[in-house]
Amino acid sequence: WWKSAGVAAVIALAFHATLVALVVSRLVLELRHRSRHDGLTGLLNRRAMEEALHAQVQRSRRTGEAFTVLMLDLDYFKSINDRFGHAAGDSALRHAAALLKAGVREVDHLARFGGEEFLALLPGASLAAAQPLAERLRGCLDAEPLIVDSANVPLSVSIGVAQWADASEDASRLLVRADASMAPLSPRYY
Repeated sequence: WWKSAGVAAVIALAFHATLVALVVSRLVLELRHRSRHDGLTGLLNRRAMEEALHAQVQRSRRTGEAFTVLMLDLDYFKSINDRFGHAAGDSALRHAAALLKAGVREVDHLARFGGEEFLALLPGASLAAAQPLAERLRGCLDAEPLIVDSANVPLSVSIGVAQWADASEDASRLLVRADASMAPLSPRYY
Protein backbone atom coordinates (compact mmCIF):
# COMPACT_ATOMS: atom_id res chain seq x y z
CA TRP A 1 0.00 0.00 0.00
CA TRP A 2 2.96 2.35 0.56
CA LYS A 3 3.65 2.37 -3.20
CA SER A 4 0.08 3.44 -3.94
CA ALA A 5 0.30 6.08 -1.17
CA GLY A 6 3.52 7.38 -2.73
CA VAL A 7 1.90 7.54 -6.16
CA ALA A 8 -1.08 9.35 -4.70
CA ALA A 9 1.24 11.86 -3.00
CA VAL A 10 3.11 12.50 -6.26
CA ILE A 11 -0.19 12.97 -8.12
CA ALA A 12 -1.44 15.36 -5.40
CA LEU A 13 1.80 17.35 -5.55
CA ALA A 14 1.64 17.53 -9.33
CA PHE A 15 -1.99 18.65 -9.14
CA HIS A 16 -1.17 21.36 -6.59
CA ALA A 17 1.86 22.51 -8.58
CA THR A 18 -0.32 22.81 -11.67
CA LEU A 19 -2.90 24.85 -9.74
CA VAL A 20 -0.19 27.15 -8.36
CA ALA A 21 1.24 27.58 -11.87
CA LEU A 22 -2.21 28.48 -13.23
CA VAL A 23 -2.81 31.02 -10.44
CA VAL A 24 0.63 32.58 -10.92
CA SER A 25 0.12 32.71 -14.69
CA ARG A 26 -3.24 34.44 -14.25
CA LEU A 27 -1.72 36.93 -11.78
CA VAL A 28 1.13 37.72 -14.19
CA LEU A 29 -1.38 38.37 -16.99
CA GLU A 30 -3.44 40.60 -14.68
CA LEU A 31 -0.36 42.56 -13.60
CA ARG A 32 0.73 42.99 -17.21
CA HIS A 33 -2.73 44.26 -18.15
CA ARG A 34 -2.78 46.68 -15.20
CA SER A 35 0.69 47.97 -16.05
CA ARG A 36 -0.41 48.83 -19.61
CA HIS A 37 -4.00 50.03 -19.15
CA ASP A 38 -5.59 52.99 -17.45
CA GLY A 39 -7.54 51.85 -14.39
CA LEU A 40 -10.41 54.28 -14.94
CA THR A 41 -11.08 53.97 -18.67
CA GLY A 42 -9.57 50.61 -19.56
CA LEU A 43 -7.72 52.25 -22.46
CA LEU A 44 -3.98 51.94 -22.92
CA ASN A 45 -2.02 54.10 -20.50
CA ARG A 46 0.61 56.66 -21.46
CA ARG A 47 3.54 54.24 -21.15
CA ALA A 48 1.89 51.60 -23.34
CA MET A 49 0.99 54.25 -25.93
CA GLU A 50 4.54 55.58 -25.96
CA GLU A 51 5.76 52.03 -26.61
CA ALA A 52 3.22 51.58 -29.44
CA LEU A 53 4.17 54.94 -30.92
CA HIS A 54 7.88 54.12 -30.76
CA ALA A 55 7.23 50.75 -32.44
CA GLN A 56 5.18 52.48 -35.15
CA VAL A 57 7.96 55.01 -35.82
CA GLN A 58 10.46 52.15 -36.16
CA ARG A 59 8.11 50.22 -38.47
CA SER A 60 7.43 53.30 -40.58
CA ARG A 61 11.14 54.05 -40.87
CA ARG A 62 11.64 50.54 -42.28
CA THR A 63 8.55 50.39 -44.53
CA GLY A 64 7.71 54.01 -45.32
CA GLU A 65 4.16 53.41 -44.04
CA ALA A 66 2.29 56.60 -43.18
CA PHE A 67 0.65 57.01 -39.81
CA THR A 68 -1.15 59.78 -38.01
CA VAL A 69 -1.86 60.69 -34.42
CA LEU A 70 -4.87 62.43 -32.95
CA MET A 71 -4.42 64.38 -29.72
CA LEU A 72 -7.85 64.70 -28.11
CA ASP A 73 -8.50 66.97 -25.14
CA LEU A 74 -11.90 67.06 -23.42
CA ASP A 75 -13.06 70.65 -23.35
CA TYR A 76 -14.13 72.32 -20.11
CA PHE A 77 -13.44 69.22 -18.06
CA LYS A 78 -12.70 71.28 -14.95
CA SER A 79 -16.16 72.82 -15.10
CA ILE A 80 -17.73 69.34 -15.12
CA ASN A 81 -15.74 68.45 -11.99
CA ASP A 82 -16.56 71.77 -10.35
CA ARG A 83 -20.27 71.69 -11.05
CA PHE A 84 -21.08 67.99 -10.75
CA GLY A 85 -18.21 66.59 -8.67
CA HIS A 86 -15.26 64.34 -9.33
CA ALA A 87 -17.41 61.21 -9.66
CA ALA A 88 -19.14 62.89 -12.61
CA GLY A 89 -15.72 63.80 -14.00
CA ASP A 90 -14.71 60.14 -13.80
CA SER A 91 -17.97 59.20 -15.53
CA ALA A 92 -17.23 61.76 -18.24
CA LEU A 93 -13.81 60.21 -18.84
CA ARG A 94 -15.25 56.69 -19.02
CA HIS A 95 -18.08 57.87 -21.29
CA ALA A 96 -15.70 59.69 -23.63
CA ALA A 97 -13.31 56.73 -23.67
CA ALA A 98 -16.10 54.32 -24.65
CA LEU A 99 -17.33 56.60 -27.44
CA LEU A 100 -13.82 57.19 -28.77
CA LYS A 101 -12.97 53.50 -28.64
CA ALA A 102 -16.14 52.65 -30.57
CA GLY A 103 -15.21 55.26 -33.18
CA VAL A 104 -11.68 54.14 -34.06
CA ARG A 105 -10.64 51.18 -36.18
CA GLU A 106 -9.66 47.90 -34.57
CA VAL A 107 -6.06 48.37 -35.75
CA ASP A 108 -5.80 51.79 -34.08
CA HIS A 109 -4.36 52.35 -30.61
CA LEU A 110 -6.22 54.57 -28.16
CA ALA A 111 -4.87 55.73 -24.80
CA ARG A 112 -5.70 57.98 -21.94
CA PHE A 113 -2.58 60.08 -22.27
CA GLY A 114 -3.09 62.53 -19.43
CA GLY A 115 -5.82 63.78 -17.12
CA GLU A 116 -8.53 64.50 -19.70
CA GLU A 117 -6.33 63.96 -22.73
CA PHE A 118 -6.49 61.01 -25.09
CA LEU A 119 -4.19 59.96 -27.92
CA ALA A 120 -5.08 57.87 -30.94
CA LEU A 121 -2.41 56.26 -33.11
CA LEU A 122 -3.69 55.48 -36.59
CA PRO A 123 -1.31 53.11 -38.45
CA GLY A 124 -1.44 53.41 -42.22
CA ALA A 125 -3.60 56.54 -42.09
CA SER A 126 -2.65 59.69 -43.93
CA LEU A 127 -3.59 63.16 -42.75
CA ALA A 128 -6.37 63.20 -45.35
CA ALA A 129 -7.82 59.96 -43.95
CA ALA A 130 -7.42 60.99 -40.31
CA GLN A 131 -9.18 64.36 -40.52
CA PRO A 132 -12.64 62.92 -41.31
CA LEU A 133 -12.15 60.37 -38.51
CA ALA A 134 -11.35 63.21 -36.12
CA GLU A 135 -14.56 64.97 -37.09
CA ARG A 136 -16.55 61.73 -36.68
CA LEU A 137 -15.12 61.29 -33.19
CA ARG A 138 -16.02 64.88 -32.34
CA GLY A 139 -19.54 64.19 -33.64
CA CYS A 140 -19.85 61.03 -31.54
CA LEU A 141 -19.15 62.98 -28.37
CA ASP A 142 -21.50 65.79 -29.41
CA ALA A 143 -24.29 63.32 -30.19
CA GLU A 144 -24.17 61.40 -26.90
CA PRO A 145 -24.03 63.68 -23.87
CA LEU A 146 -23.23 62.33 -20.46
CA ILE A 147 -26.24 61.95 -18.16
CA VAL A 148 -25.60 63.14 -14.59
CA ASP A 149 -28.53 63.22 -12.15
CA SER A 150 -31.01 63.34 -15.05
CA ALA A 151 -29.14 66.27 -16.62
CA ASN A 152 -27.53 66.16 -20.04
CA VAL A 153 -23.90 67.20 -19.76
CA PRO A 154 -22.58 67.87 -23.24
CA LEU A 155 -19.04 66.75 -23.97
CA SER A 156 -16.85 68.30 -26.60
CA VAL A 157 -13.30 67.66 -27.58
CA SER A 158 -10.49 69.64 -29.17
CA ILE A 159 -8.52 67.50 -31.58
CA GLY A 160 -5.05 68.01 -32.97
CA VAL A 161 -4.03 65.93 -35.98
CA ALA A 162 -0.50 65.30 -37.23
CA GLN A 163 0.92 62.87 -39.75
CA TRP A 164 4.39 61.47 -39.21
CA ALA A 165 6.63 63.58 -41.45
CA ASP A 166 9.59 61.38 -42.31
CA ALA A 167 12.31 59.11 -40.97
CA SER A 168 14.04 61.99 -39.22
CA GLU A 169 11.02 62.83 -37.04
CA ASP A 170 10.82 61.23 -33.63
CA ALA A 171 7.63 60.53 -31.70
CA SER A 172 8.01 63.46 -29.30
CA ARG A 173 8.20 65.98 -32.15
CA LEU A 174 5.12 64.43 -33.76
CA LEU A 175 3.19 64.79 -30.51
CA VAL A 176 4.27 68.43 -30.19
CA ARG A 177 2.93 69.08 -33.70
CA ALA A 178 -0.38 67.33 -32.92
CA ASP A 179 -0.77 69.31 -29.71
CA ALA A 180 0.03 72.59 -31.50
CA SER A 181 -2.59 71.88 -34.17
CA MET A 182 -5.44 71.97 -31.61
CA ALA A 183 -7.53 75.05 -32.10
CA PRO A 184 -8.49 76.80 -28.86
CA LEU A 185 -12.21 77.06 -28.26
CA SER A 186 -14.18 79.85 -26.70
CA PRO A 187 -15.18 79.25 -23.06
CA ARG A 188 -18.35 77.28 -22.42
CA TYR A 189 -19.87 77.14 -18.96
CA TYR A 190 -22.34 74.61 -17.61
